[in-house]
This record gives sequence, structure tokens and C-alpha cells, in this order.
Amino acid sequence: MPRAARAPTAAAARGSRRPSSASSRSARLLSGIVVVNLAALNERVRSDDLDQRIQQVRDEQSQLQAELAERAGVGRVQGKATRELGLVAPEERAYVKLPTRRSKPAAEQDAEPTP
Repeated sequence: MPRAARAPTAAAARGSRRPSSASSRSARLLSGIVVVNLAALNERVRSDDLDQRIQQVRDEQSQLQAELAERAGVGRVQGKATRELGLVAPEERAYVKLPTRRSKPAAEQDAEPTP
């Protein structure tokens, strides 16, 4: 009867290997799923960081455009041109009186001998 006792033991041993193999496959599959989920989470965090940086750059761009518009404004430029450079706006007429002096044309002045 010892043989009869061995047969079920060998069958049981073979049966226990199958679950071990199946559990090994399940563990590898679970590991793969975890790795994929971690990679997806990492990419999502990176994407969120990039979205935040994009928004910061857009905000900065808006501020710079507003500053540029303010600095390049017609009123500011005209005011500076008038105050600092003495320019006159085209709508205004400014006349400068030059001293009246009768002089001969340059060609005649060169032709006259000097005393």
C-alpha cells in the first residue's frame, strides 16, 4: 500500500506546481500593471507641471504686452518728444523768425576780393 499513498502525493505535487506557475504569472502581470500605472502617473504629473509653466509664461507675456503698450503709447511718446526734444505735434504750427540780413549768394561772396 505504500505505492497507493505515493500516487496521490505525486499528483498533489503536480497540482501544487500549477497554482505556483499561475500565481507567478499573476504576480508578473500585477507587477506590469503597477509599472504601467506608475509611468502614467509620472506622465500626468509632468503634464500638470508643463501646463502650470505654460500658464505662467502666458501670464508673463500678457504683463509684458501691457507694459509694451503703455511704454509705446502715443501720448507718452508725444509727451516725451515735446518735453525732452522740443518737437511740436503736427497739428500745431510753430514759426521761427530768423534775423533779416541781406546777403549776397555764396557764389558772389567768393568772387569779391577781400580788402
